[in-house]
Amino acid sequence: MSQEQATYLPLCERRDMARIGFFGKGRMYEAYIRTDDECQVPHFHIRNIYTETDTPILLQSNHYCLHSHKDCKVLSDTELQQLACFMAEPCRSPRFENNYQYATELWNLNNEKSCLANGDIPDYAYTTIFDKYIR
Repeated sequence: MSQEQATYLPLCERRDMARIGFFGKGRMYEAYIRTDDECQVPHFHIRNIYTETDTPILLQSNHYCLHSHKDCKVLSDTELQQLACFMAEPCRSPRFENNYQYATELWNLNNEKSCLANGDIPDYAYTTIFDKYIR
């Protein structure tokens, strides 16, 4: 699936997501927030637009956020470095200093049961597996 195809996913697949942006070689990774996510721990998702594998990662720390209903794809060191650079990049919206602040705001706007204050960007280049499932 190309980035253009990912942009034009059927409405049923797009309606529950707020896109942060694309990154990586060929912009093949899409970062997004699930709206009204059943998991109330602040996190975002990374999706490879070609394989459609899904990787949930905590917003507050550099840990994977394991969902009980899906296996978590662990990103390679290169992918994690690309993610870290993407989150630190200036945001496309001038209201936010970087993509991390934008992601935090998207979480807060779309998951009102648990809000997150803006803070320092976790070092996503060294993301590790969280020691328990978050449901």
